[in-house]
Amino acid sequence: MIIVYGGKYGKRNEASKTAVKMKQYLVNTRGVDSKQVKAIDGGYRENFSYELWVIPNGAVETPKPTPTVLSKDVKLKGSVKFQKKN
Repeated sequence: MIIVYGGKYGKRNEASKTAVKMKQYLVNTRGVDSKQVKAIDGGYRENFSYELWVIPNGAVETPKPTPTVLSKDVKLKGSVKFQKKN
């Protein structure tokens, strides 16, 4: 499981787009089964960050996001743009 947190002074959609890119990397480059990777936007923290969790098969509970900054306190500018690889 990948949980990505946007920073207090970040860009729009930074966490969700990064989560998608991280999952794509694990699946396409590292050969991880896409069904075994869940990537989510965890909200906001002081600084942009992420958590990568390895969860055993059959686990009853999965990690929950732990944002530390309220969305009303976030200052966003622009949006994240990822370049496509040819």
